[in-house]
Amino acid sequence: MRAGTSCFGTAALVVAAGAAHGAERAELRVRPLSLPEACPDEAALRAGVVSRLGEDPFGADAPLDIVVAVEPMATELVGRILVERDGEPVGERRVAAVHRDCEALTEALAVAIAIILDPLPSPPAPLRREVEPSFSSTRVDPPPPLPARVDDAPFALSGVSYRAAAGVGLAVGSGPRPTPSFSAAVGLRHAWASIDAEGRVDLPTETEGATRVSAMLGAAGLSPCAHIGPFAGCALLSVGGVRGEGIGVDVALSALSFFAALGARSSFEPVLHGPVHLRLTADLQAVVSRAELALNGEPVWTMPSICGSFGVAVLIEGP
Repeated sequence: MRAGTSCFGTAALVVAAGAAHGAERAELRVRPLSLPEACPDEAALRAGVVSRLGEDPFGADAPLDIVVAVEPMATELVGRILVERDGEPVGERRVAAVHRDCEALTEALAVAIAIILDPLPSPPAPLRREVEPSFSSTRVDPPPPLPARVDDAPFALSGVSYRAAAGVGLAVGSGPRPTPSFSAAVGLRHAWASIDAEGRVDLPTETEGATRVSAMLGAAGLSPCAHIGPFAGCALLSVGGVRGEGIGVDVALSALSFFAALGARSSFEPVLHGPVHLRLTADLQAVVSRAELALNGEPVWTMPSICGSFGVAVLIEGP
């Protein structure tokens, strides 16, 4: 578990006048994020602040307004604490928790709000020891001053995270019949955007009849996506080949046809545990280059102009 915080210099000025008289009064407003439960829980956040201050600093018509909002990132949750005095913004602080740990984020938010309302007092003046002069006395220097309180180091929002996935599915239109499909992907994600490089293999299927052909698709592609929570919409670009083979003929022949398709994907990627996600996908593509399989010069099977697939995969995201 890790929590990081940062603050701007103006946030420290909010409570400078009231630090000597205990915690300053404030009105707390929480804008939770559904994950699917509300995060942070407002009651738990208030209780955390009260337990650290030893008093309840919250109330209506207080001079300070503290607004808490949560933003989901690729592998963490980022909480923003906006501080206003008499309607004027005076500072902002951010805290974060990795693996989207709402409990850790709530604890970090409570600590940050408690510091805003009642910052640590200034360190005491250095002590001096008086020594009676004598011929045998040794000079005693005063101890060094206590170090000044250092503000929390600025928290840098996460940059690029890495993604890897592997799964199975059902492909329709890539062969004469629906067929199982296997896929793998690696990619990058930053905030709400990601891009994956994918590979896919559809098992061979056959046409009907005594003389028939089988077809098997192998393809690679790119899928740039936009994410909103666990949902994503993606564009798809796939290129590869369809391998066809004659069955039940005197001379077995095989051929490879070029395949290219453009389309879209809808994806649902809920968190299972930590960096591990479940990914459910539905793809629909328009075939740009259609494979055609023939025997003795007669067409036996032509790939349709639209193909699709459904898939389930395990996805891992991490910094």
